[in-house]
Amino acid sequence: MGQLLGCGAYVSELKRSSCGPFELDNALDASLLEHISKEDLLEKILPPESVCPAATSYICGVEDAERLINGLHVPLYRLKRENFAEYSSTSGNIIVRSEKIFSICKFKDQDDPYVLLPAVNIINDRSN
Repeated sequence: MGQLLGCGAYVSELKRSSCGPFELDNALDASLLEHISKEDLLEKILPPESVCPAATSYICGVEDAERLINGLHVPLYRLKRENFAEYSSTSGNIIVRSEKIFSICKFKDQDDPYVLLPAVNIINDRSN
């Protein structure tokens, strides 16, 4: 901004108060992590599905869940769209989930926008 006005400028403090559906008022202070019990911490941790409104999400079947778990690509046409992102994002992350997996995926490449590759997988081994 200073460059546009022809003068110097700097930011002395910058504080993010929200990110998508998440508000700072609902955050847990990191200094409390050393003093909170495991049970209380587990109670406060949001489930992975809480990010779904912030990203476009799809539901996958058993076969595609296994493919994602093994790091393989999944064609978009085999997935059932759950929702479109409520918040704009330039990250291009797509959520694919089932009872067994919660996967943050990216498009395989720009030339093939209909194939997803897993970037991060959270596997629920209790769904067997």
